[in-house]
Amino acid sequence: MAETAMISARVEPKLKHDAENVFATLGLSPTEAITLFYQQTALHNGLPFELRIPTDETLAAVRQVRSGKGISTVSSVEEMRADLLKDAVNCAARHNFCGTIVGSARSWDSSGPFGHRTAD
Repeated sequence: MAETAMISARVEPKLKHDAENVFATLGLSPTEAITLFYQQTALHNGLPFELRIPTDETLAAVRQVRSGKGISTVSSVEEMRADLLKDAVNCAARHNFCGTIVGSARSWDSSGPFGHRTAD
């Protein structure tokens, strides 16, 4: 067996539990998962995923969602589609490209659980 080094880290118990459930589902032990993370970090010469500092706009959107302000709810997919179409038409009217948005939005139908695009 290759020589190994010990790693010690403190994490919140819920995070540890949730992550270890994911590892188990993937058939990995926590040691194997940490080793994979280290291997990928070394391979990429950095973290193996993108980290970005959120923009002011993103932070404002997160604060708005967390506060519950400006959030609308719908009771069906059809109601959601109607709301999205209304928003698209309003946005398109403000930016003077109504025909493109309305024509594209209406080419979606509600067959199946998620609908599908029909031929234009």
